[in-house]
Amino acid sequence: MARVVPTYRARYAHEAMRDLEKEVREGKAAYEDPRQVTESVELLQRTAGYAGSVILQSATAYRETSRNPNSEANKEADRLLGEAAILANQLAQKLNDALLHARTLR
Repeated sequence: MARVVPTYRARYAHEAMRDLEKEVREGKAAYEDPRQVTESVELLQRTAGYAGSVILQSATAYRETSRNPNSEANKEADRLLGEAAILANQLAQKLNDALLHARTLR
């Protein structure tokens, strides 16, 4: 089975989010009803949830691929990536909380 290079997937996700933000900011994309907004928030919630896992996997990858996994730089990267994963999970939870209310909008 062929392996997937995570960098490529991360690049595609980044480019898609960048393009989405630009299209909305420039008025090229607009929501027409609350269901579209809710669906978009739900997709963003899922994205944030996946981001937490991917960030933790990145921390592990640093340890596994580094020539000096016990270096101070690796330890600091591990700590900061752990914090970032927690923040991503907190964002996913906040978006989920918002969805509970958004689903009642008409």
